[in-house]
Amino acid sequence: MFSSVLTSPQLWLVVFLCLLAAMLIYPVSLMIGPMYWDTFIYLDAAGRISQGQTPIVDFFAPVGPLGYYLFALFEWLFPNGNPLLLADWCILVVAAPAMSLILFDIGPRSRIIAWSLLAGFMIFAALPFNVFGFYPYPGVEGFGIYNRQSALLMYLLTTAVLFVDNRSIRLVLFIILTLALFLTKITGFISGGLVLAFAFACGLIKVRTAIMTAIVFLAVLGVWQIYDGTIGYYIQDILALTTRNEGVLLPRFLTATSHFTGVVIAGGLLALYLIISDMKDGAGRFVTRMTGSTIDGSAFAIHRDWLWLSVLLFAGLFFETQNTGSHAFIIVLPGVLKIWLNNQGRQRVSGAVLALLIAFMCVPIVGGLLHKAIRTTAVSLIGDNYALENRNLGTIGQVIVKDVSYKRAERMKKHYEENVPVTRRLSEEGEMQSFLLYSEPGFQTMWLMMHDELIDAIEAYERENDLTFDTIFTLDFTNIVPFVMDRKAPQHVAIGADPFRAIPPLDAKTTQAVRDTDLILSPKCPVTPAILLLEQIYRPALDGRRKIELTGCFDAYILDTDAPAQ
Repeated sequence: MFSSVLTSPQLWLVVFLCLLAAMLIYPVSLMIGPMYWDTFIYLDAAGRISQGQTPIVDFFAPVGPLGYYLFALFEWLFPNGNPLLLADWCILVVAAPAMSLILFDIGPRSRIIAWSLLAGFMIFAALPFNVFGFYPYPGVEGFGIYNRQSALLMYLLTTAVLFVDNRSIRLVLFIILTLALFLTKITGFISGGLVLAFAFACGLIKVRTAIMTAIVFLAVLGVWQIYDGTIGYYIQDILALTTRNEGVLLPRFLTATSHFTGVVIAGGLLALYLIISDMKDGAGRFVTRMTGSTIDGSAFAIHRDWLWLSVLLFAGLFFETQNTGSHAFIIVLPGVLKIWLNNQGRQRVSGAVLALLIAFMCVPIVGGLLHKAIRTTAVSLIGDNYALENRNLGTIGQVIVKDVSYKRAERMKKHYEENVPVTRRLSEEGEMQSFLLYSEPGFQTMWLMMHDELIDAIEAYERENDLTFDTIFTLDFTNIVPFVMDRKAPQHVAIGADPFRAIPPLDAKTTQAVRDTDLILSPKCPVTPAILLLEQIYRPALDGRRKIELTGCFDAYILDTDAPAQ
């Protein structure tokens, strides 16, 4: 009895969550990695939410509102938590109960299957890394956090479709996960919808379950829309982003395929092998191949292992067309497990060949992530590293930096300060200082250093001129100064400001909100094409302001035109 309790997957899910919570209670410093500043989008949103702003309604966001609300909750619950871990793990508010329901259904039937699914869940939920590498140096990755959240939800949705038998539990899971996917990122919702649609066509989802899911889904969104209009604005934003990005889907499919060539080729070979095996077995035998006890032999003929694998691969590939490199292909892992279970003992299937093809497809997904986690942990513990020295950044500054990146950050900051016209001229020609600039740990470190210095300069300027900048806005990818200084951020502007694809045209509300902002910051270390484009986009709101220099890395546009320039 005692042994049975200790091996219970649900018990270890609780232990897993307690360990994560413990890491959020105490200040934990992480090795800074590629695009670490993506984390600060969540801080910007959390600051706005604490001031009464509503995501989507009061500020434009590149994704749905759920992640921002969950992050704000976690930031309140764990004030000492590392921001990247808060952002990565806040989705567990939804994902952990869903996983618990799955284990409740599967565990009594097969603990081996339950443990297999739980292991995949824990690995991808806990580790703040992407499958694809964006820089050769080790470090935790801020890039695509909302992609990682959506991928985890898609993993659970696929697991619910293929393994959960209890109809009530399936219904609850479908409702929770479809709502969470829709409110996290629309491409995740579409990818999950492809899986549900195929499952329905195969007979795995009953008509009654589909109708009930749709009714509750629409009812929840309808109530939310009546409450504050968020859903309507969210759909408008989705359509606006779709318009700005139309015509680029095919190139992104090619990019995603090139990044995951090994997974796609191995998956294609596995599908081909299953097709050949089915042909040798004869028509009709595989109609119930992917079934548990949820459907009978009257399922559609399309209900085949190789078609399921193809659908899951396509769903993952479609999701990977947005912010390529995260966890999207974990959607295939439950399907691969089901294929392995379905084909044990088949006369026409060689277990060795099947295992080899599955390994070729899964090892790049799971092994790549584990390798990055182990390498980063080892370097964090035994390498020559620096803790980022800062006076003002709070939890934002909880980072460890390799010595070579720290020294480079100091040198490049000085270089950029002394060569602003040079970097500006290069950006005016449409060139970045490096294609990997945002991925460089040195740049991310320098970006934090110059913000720490900036806050000192703002406070000094306020003291000298006997004023307070109540609202602050930065012409950069993310705007962390209001959060750090406990000030307000202007409404109606975009957070996660990628001017090439994630900022809608300036309207009257946004223009007026920026005009009313007390302090508008313009970074110079370095001036990039994105910063120049942001200045161009917001130029109508900058006219009439006085430009001053706050630090070697920051100019500012101020309203108090009588104040002395520095």
